[in-house]
Formats: sequence, C-alpha cells, structure tokens
Amino acid sequence: MRVWGALRAAGTVPGGFRERFDFGGRDVASWFPRHMAKGLRQMRLALRRADCLVERRHIPLSGRNPALLEALGIRPHVLVLNKMDLADPRRQPAVLEQLRQQGCSHVVFTDCQRDVNVKKVVPMVGRLVADGPRYHRAESSEHNILVIGVPNVGKSSLINSLRRLHLKKGKATAVGGEPGITKAVLSRIQVCEKPLMYLVDTPGVLPPRLGDVETGMKLALCGAIHDHLVGEDIMADYLLYTLNKQQQFGYVQRYGLGQPCDHIESLLKHVALTQGRTQKVKVLTGTGNVNMMMLNYPAAAYEFLRDFRAGRLGRHGVTVARRCRGWPGVRPVLGSRWANRPVLVRRAGAAFQYLLVQKTGAQKNVGLIQLNRPQALNALCDELMTELGQALNTMESDPEVGAIVLTGSQKAFAAGADIKEMQNKTFQECYSGGFLAGWDKVSVVRKPIIAAVNGFALGGGCELAMMCDIIYAGEKAQFGQPEILLGTIPGAGGTQRLTRAVGKSLAMEMVLTGDRISAQEAKEAGLVSKVYPVEKLLDAAIACAEKIANNSKLVTAMAKESVNAAFETTLTEGNRTEKRLFYATFATNDRKEGMTAFVEKRKANFTDS
Repeated sequence: MRVWGALRAAGTVPGGFRERFDFGGRDVASWFPRHMAKGLRQMRLALRRADCLVERRHIPLSGRNPALLEALGIRPHVLVLNKMDLADPRRQPAVLEQLRQQGCSHVVFTDCQRDVNVKKVVPMVGRLVADGPRYHRAESSEHNILVIGVPNVGKSSLINSLRRLHLKKGKATAVGGEPGITKAVLSRIQVCEKPLMYLVDTPGVLPPRLGDVETGMKLALCGAIHDHLVGEDIMADYLLYTLNKQQQFGYVQRYGLGQPCDHIESLLKHVALTQGRTQKVKVLTGTGNVNMMMLNYPAAAYEFLRDFRAGRLGRHGVTVARRCRGWPGVRPVLGSRWANRPVLVRRAGAAFQYLLVQKTGAQKNVGLIQLNRPQALNALCDELMTELGQALNTMESDPEVGAIVLTGSQKAFAAGADIKEMQNKTFQECYSGGFLAGWDKVSVVRKPIIAAVNGFALGGGCELAMMCDIIYAGEKAQFGQPEILLGTIPGAGGTQRLTRAVGKSLAMEMVLTGDRISAQEAKEAGLVSKVYPVEKLLDAAIACAEKIANNSKLVTAMAKESVNAAFETTLTEGNRTEKRLFYATFATNDRKEGMTAFVEKRKANFTDS
C-alpha cells in the first residue's frame, strides 16, 4: 500500500485528501447522557437523612470528583484511601500532609481484601457524628452514612467489609468490575450494631474529561463510547480521514476500490456492495406497491467501523494524547514496532452496557442477545431498549444470521419496565414524547426471533416476549401483566397480544388481577410453544433457531409475514396476503432449488435469492 503514498506525493491521486476534519460543532458532553447528573440528584435527595460522608478513593491519589463535594455540602467527612497494599508506606506522611492542606483531616488507609484498618472507620465516624451538630436528626439514635466516590473505587467493597467485621455477615451490595455498576442510590444497609449504623451505597459519578472533540472521536472509534451516541456516519467519515492522513490504505483492497478516496459516500457505497449491506424498501407508485432493494448506508458505516476494530483494514491504531491515559480501553500495544505507542483497543463487551451479544450455532448463523442487567432483574430501562434496537438492527443487516434468540438470566427474563424511570413522568411527557414507541422495534424485525424465557416475564418483560415469534419457557418461568397493581395498565401491547394469544377470559383475568401464570399454564393457554428444564432451555431455543436459519432466509421472511398477517387482518385479507407471498416464492432461486433438491432426493443448497 506504500504505492498510494508515492502517488499522492506525486499528485496523481485525484483531489488529494482533507487537511483537517470538520466536526460540525459537536459537543462531547452529549456523548455521556444523564448518568452523572442523575447520580448527583439522587445523592442530594439522600443527603437529608445523612449524618456523615465517607468518601472512597484509590492510592495513588486520582480521580477525585470536586462536583461531589460541591453538591453534597458540609457534612462531617471521612476520606477512606483504598489500595494501601499497592502503595509505598513511606509516602503516607506526605500524603496526609497534602490532604491536610486540602482541608481533609480525617483519613483512613485501607485494603478491603484483608479488612486492614477498616475497623477504624466506624469509631471515627461515631466520634465525628457525636461531636458535630445533627440538626433535625439530633433525636435519632442511629447513624446514616452516605458513601461517595468516583466509579470503581470500591464503595460497595467497603460496605461489605464493614459488615464482615461488625456483623459477621456476607455481601449486601453488588460488586462489579465495570465503572458505575451501582446505578441508583440503594436502601440503607446495616454495617454495625453498636452504635447502630447504616451505610447507603451511591452511584459512582465522574465528569467526562476529554481535551477536545477529536480525542472523544478517537475513543469512540475503538468502542470506549457507544457508537449511537456519537453517530456511526460521522465516525466512519472521521475514520476515513484518519486512515488517509496516516497513509493506511488497506480499505482500498478490502472493498475493491480502484484507488484511495476521501468521500465517505463513495466508500460506503462500495462497502454496501461488497459486503451485501442492502435493505428492502417499499415504494408507493400509481400502480401499486413496489419493493426495491436499496443500499443500507448505516449498516455499511457500521461494517467499516467493525472491520477497522477487527484489524481487517491493517494493523494500525489511533494515537491518543497523553491526557487520555488511564481511560478504560486505552493501553499500549505490545510488539516490536508497536511497543511504547499509546493506541486504543476495543474492550471485550464494550459495545453494550446492558446486553451480551454474539453469534452462535454450528454455522454461526444464530444471533444470541442476552439481557444483562442482573441487579434490576433485567428491568427494561430506556438505555437497555435502545441498545436492544441497535443489536437487532445489526442482526437484521448481517447476511450470516438467519434467526435470533432473545433471553435473560435463569432468575429473570425481564421483570418489567423500569418503574423508577416511569414514576415521575407526566401525561404530556408520555404523549408528546411517544413513550415506549421504540419498543415496537422487536415486532418489526423481519428475521424470526425466539424468546427463551426463564424466571420472571412480568409486565414489560411479558410484552417483550410476546413481541417475539416463538416463546420457549423454562419450567420455572412465570408470566404476568401486574400493571394494575401499580395503578396503570400495560402500554406495550400487553392487552392486545395477550388476548390474541390466550383468549379474552384468561387475558382479562391476568390484566385485571395482576395474577401470574406458570410456564405449564402458559403452554396450555397457547402463549408458550414448549417448556424445558431450566438448564436445557437455551440449548433448545438455539437448536430451533439453527433449524430456521438453515432454510432460505428470503422465504422464511415471507412465511413470517404471512403468519403475522393473521393477527392484523380478516380471514379473507389474510388468505389474499398468503397467496400473494406464495406466488412470490416462485420468483426466487431458493424455491426452484428446494423443489429440485426434493425431486433429486438431496439436501437443498439455499442461496437466499
């Protein structure tokens, strides 16, 4: 590919390349939605019941968020410094002196893996609370302590350590390796009997500290920021600009271009053509509806980004300024010419926060999407549903995927919508904002979706399962629409799809009482196709999806459309739709191949055409 650099230097590449990239006035802050402001708001509400603050930080001193102290005021303050086992003990006096100059005089050095010095926290907090004014809490005998800090510094570990020491009890709060895993202020957790002391875990909040938009774009290219928050189109354009600037022209050969280009539209057209990124569009004409195949540019942009991240465009990286060292996902790449060069690599699982997505099956032709929000029993928050729509779009545009399996955990498929998000919504917000409108994405995907339901499928979880084409259930699964118990009704199809699936009487009973039905009852009522032991459910769903995926994907989509028409139209209109689609199969190569293979007593080789 060095020849292209020589051609450009000689001026033979048409038009040359851009010398700078226009970011169009984009604001990096918009790429980090809601989390910090929401966390601070929740902590302010909890502050009224707090007697003392315990701030958690790492050694070496890093990542302290001044916005926390500004927001949480003048409560007595204890600073707990973690990781003392990794620090030089001779530096402790200098650290203490620096902290005293910052006005922090109550400091404890800890290592929660061995509970070292953690025993000092409760007595110190007790003295501070006893010596200071408690205002409206003066008559209360219990101490409420708010634990604060930036993400992933061990706030939950501190709470669990105190419980081990003073109550001889185990974990009370989830500990995870991802920053900000505690998403909401939890209930009070007792950590001591004498004095009676409760701690409240809080979200880790940290403002984004990016030097400029370009640095943020580099982070996004390698998966450290969600693609949809930045925009796949602008990311693909910036990637092309960067590759040309570094004279890395691997994309020319990959996508069959005659020469390097600097126009993203031209590149994405080649990507769509070479990678099969197309979509069917219905065009309304004066003589009727006509289906046309169009190039899918968003899918092509995603494919371009994915090829870069997978190294299919060549082994090269995106250099990052020194001030971004320490960002999750930034590390030096080892190896001769790459050593000591800071580059970004995509972290495993960085694509989605609440989903686990992969391709499975013997031929990797089954898309597997697992809801992954265990602390909330997979409650369907806005971000989770947005990610689910993106994952389904990816599966829809992937020519290798013929069917999709949607599942949760063994404890819960999805326990419902996120009530905390809905609690304070008004009619005006719901109506004007089209609340829950995005959930319909599941029901309009053209590829078959199998719901593998274990545990709870309640409220929105039951509605999500019913949007799928087939429901397999574990023997301990429970289905229900309990919205009536919350003073509302189902809002994502529960009253409509449930009635069509189980009939008016049972649907009315479930919706009006909030009662649940078991997996076996759901099967007998027609809601569920098959029931399996819990540990065999997912394998059975994937096996069914493989059977479907091995058929013609084109004809499978026609069959799905025809069956769904039975729920939307009269019998006469449904039969008319079926005949139209049946006739349409005779225009496909797969229909001809299937019938020929049957006559010749061999296995059909479908080409999805």
